[in-house]
Amino acid sequence: MTRDINRYINANEDIVQFAARALAEKDNNDDLWLGFVENADEIKQSVGLDLTNDMVLLPAQTIRHVEKSRAFDGKEQRAVRHEDFTHVMDVLLNYDQIEQGNVSRDGKPSILVSKAVDEERFRLVFEVQGKKKRAIALKSLVIKGLKRNGE
Repeated sequence: MTRDINRYINANEDIVQFAARALAEKDNNDDLWLGFVENADEIKQSVGLDLTNDMVLLPAQTIRHVEKSRAFDGKEQRAVRHEDFTHVMDVLLNYDQIEQGNVSRDGKPSILVSKAVDEERFRLVFEVQGKKKRAIALKSLVIKGLKRNGE
């Protein structure tokens, strides 16, 4: 299976290096393989989506989207740094909150997961790529400072 993944998807590059390259190479449309949805049963029980054996992908396009539209908002939200993408799998596998998100224009369901990491809350949106691709792809990442009550 690993050999097949490496043949079609970038599975070896360091996440921070991949993020830097995604920003430097605007025509880069690669996906970085982060792992598998190891908590698929828990997610299915929570939001009703079956992600058994699905891969977790970090598209270069998402990194550019986050860089462009998820910067400091003048309040609690801060700009995402390359190293923040290293938390994606931890947030997905050990989330504090999960909910089903909106369906995309292509009819693909999404999930929203969030988790407190140090003094911040990471909120991630993943889009289910479909039965054929058997993957979920990160679509958005927002990081906000925690308020005093932990939210």
